[in-house]
Amino acid sequence: MIPDPTAAWLLLFSPLIAAATILLIGLKRPAVSAGLALGGMLVSLTCAASLFARSLGGELALPLELSVSWIGLPGLQAQFGVLIDRLSLLMSLVVTGVGSGIFLYSIGYMKGDNGYSRYFGMLSLFAFSML
Repeated sequence: MIPDPTAAWLLLFSPLIAAATILLIGLKRPAVSAGLALGGMLVSLTCAASLFARSLGGELALPLELSVSWIGLPGLQAQFGVLIDRLSLLMSLVVTGVGSGIFLYSIGYMKGDNGYSRYFGMLSLFAFSML
């Protein structure tokens, strides 16, 4: 079982990691780029489902708030974090569930297209933005 903080961060960042990997090394490998994009979205879906199940079972106290110091200058302190409550968790399930179906459908729909890898990189970036 994935610990709550790890699942929360993976839920958010796995599509971004997939997008960066595709755009850096996968542009010439269409099958790899599709696999990375779908894998990133399925990791997010798994994390969202895990957090949702634990919140229903009472193991996870919501809201869950996690943050890290992003900018630390004298007179300026900026935090970056995630806040998971019931609504955001439900929306994460919707985005990752529907998104996984879209990613899976796109594998066949985009087959043979010249921008296949770029499409999956941008689709992963869009999924990160929605999350």
